Amino acid sequence: MSDMLLFLSNALCLLAIGLVAVVVLRALRRARLRRGAAATQSTPSLTQRRIANDYTVVSSLLTAAEQTYYAVLRAALPAEYTIMVQVALNRLVVVQRLPKTHHWRDPRWSRIAQKSLDYVVVRTADMVPVLVIELDDASHTQQMRIARDVLVDDVLRDAGLPVIHQPVRATYDRMAIQAQLLGYLTP
Repeated sequence: MSDMLLFLSNALCLLAIGLVAVVVLRALRRARLRRGAAATQSTPSLTQRRIANDYTVVSSLLTAAEQTYYAVLRAALPAEYTIMVQVALNRLVVVQRLPKTHHWRDPRWSRIAQKSLDYVVVRTADMVPVLVIELDDASHTQQMRIARDVLVDDVLRDAGLPVIHQPVRATYDRMAIQAQLLGYLTP
């Protein structure tokens, strides 16, 4: 009988110690969670701190040559049209019959995903794209750039959107640009 009492006594003692341990651990966990919540409210996380130092605003969306052409294009364009700059090609055209999920895996999407266009002329009233203008500097004679231009031209032609390639110049004739645009803009 005394062995049984000793066993029960030890079991109760272990149970009491276990219960105390659970209560203490829960209290510590609650305190840690409270401290963690207070810390996250006052101190930005490592990710937030890293992001805060990883980005800066570009000095301009356009290069100096693109700004020069933009000013003349703006003056040559009728008031019913707006110029959008540095438009992502995949925001301008829609790839037909894309899979519902993982569309970025489709090679047709991948080909256009990282391409941007210098200028997209849209009708101001409904923001419908009517014309793309690419300003071609010396880089457009390089093999990779030629291949990129051919791809973009093919995609835009397939979508039914005309593209003009304007060579970079020191100055531009507003009247010549106006005459060039005339065939693409509807009154």
